[in-house]
Amino acid sequence: MNDRSVLEPTAVQGSVLIAGVGASHGLGAAIARRFAAGGYPVAIAGRNADKLAETAAELAASGATVAHVVGDASNAADVARFVAAAEGLAPLAMAVHNAGSNRPAPFLKVSEQRFEEHWREHALGGFQLAQAAIPALLKRGGGTLVFTGASGSLRGKANYAPFAAAKAALRAMAQSVAREFGPQAFMSVMSWSTAASRAIACSACVRN
Repeated sequence: MNDRSVLEPTAVQGSVLIAGVGASHGLGAAIARRFAAGGYPVAIAGRNADKLAETAAELAASGATVAHVVGDASNAADVARFVAAAEGLAPLAMAVHNAGSNRPAPFLKVSEQRFEEHWREHALGGFQLAQAAIPALLKRGGGTLVFTGASGSLRGKANYAPFAAAKAALRAMAQSVAREFGPQAFMSVMSWSTAASRAIACSACVRN
């Protein structure tokens, strides 16, 4: 279903936080550019200081109001700083979890450490962002919480067991949070597929 409402200008323009931004050609940066082009102040967060600074400079050069914060999306203290940076620009209106990597490998070659790394980046990272962002969104009277997903959350491909398991956990958590907080406030909780995320980076918001 297409829904452009989260991209429409509002009387009081809130900020948008994107956790999981790296190189300027990446998906996180593209999402940030799309909202910045719509007039939203954007806060971007990621682990690589150089890449993050480059993306922030590009956004600022385009006229965007931007803050950038280096940190780990799976760390509660870091994520609290992400939300504070967004709130420093304007009351938080939307938070996007885009953090996490994908390192395919034959199942019997996957170490416990590698499996846990995927879970921490995707599932735990999404949990941390939700716990930090929801109070700010409720204080504002509502907002939008987004987790970028993948088809692997529904069907695991060969050699993608850690990624599929992590994305499935993230999707299930998003559904649970949506059912808990959707009825309580004017809040949308969505899991965007990678294709949908790329679509919003270009034009419209696509709900998955």
